[in-house]
Amino acid sequence: MRRVHLAEHAFSVKPAGRGLALAPRSTMLALPHLSGTECIRVFVRFGYRPLDRAGGLASLRRGDEVVIIPESATLSPAVIASILRSAHLDPFDFLAALEDVDAPEPVPSRPAPKVA
Repeated sequence: MRRVHLAEHAFSVKPAGRGLALAPRSTMLALPHLSGTECIRVFVRFGYRPLDRAGGLASLRRGDEVVIIPESATLSPAVIASILRSAHLDPFDFLAALEDVDAPEPVPSRPAPKVA
């Protein structure tokens, strides 16, 4: 895959049928491999609440939407993309929330002791 810079935008050039296809880099995205538990934690940040767990599947609900997430050790990017489509979530928002979940909790600072 080659990169071509056109009008200050980076494009990917890749074979497509009989010619080459140009795709803006901002629309291309690589989703990570995640565990089912990590994926559930991100969905909870979006307001989903655990509904039921049975047979290795977790059901999460937000309003009228119900999303089923497998609780396996590793979810492939294709499975994660399918879950995001069913939940109508933007993958970029999902990745941003994933970074927030993975960030360490800030340590609360204690006030300095008063010296008499």
